[in-house]
Amino acid sequence: LGRIDNVINTGGVKLQPEQIEMKLSSSFPTHFFVGSLPHEVLGEEVVLALESNQEFELDKLGNILKTHPDLTKIERPKAILVYDRFKRTFSGKIKRQKVLKSTFVKRLDL
Repeated sequence: LGRIDNVINTGGVKLQPEQIEMKLSSSFPTHFFVGSLPHEVLGEEVVLALESNQEFELDKLGNILKTHPDLTKIERPKAILVYDRFKRTFSGKIKRQKVLKSTFVKRLDL
């Protein structure tokens, strides 16, 4: 389904970020990806990383995630992280792990 190093293990449940991204692909107006951050109880928590240098109504995007009919409770991101620009490879692919380790501009906890 996807790369093994992208698998999210949250509370013992393994999730494929690419499957969650497909469910969300029509809901977001800019580049994004689903990843994870360390969580002291669950092991990892699902987050949505958003690339934007514009002001978005994060509360509105948060409501989309909270009420999205295709996402299960465990697939719903627990936070939205906004970055000015994603780090990319020379071929244009997003360096997911490097982005998540870098400093974000805004964070909205859901």
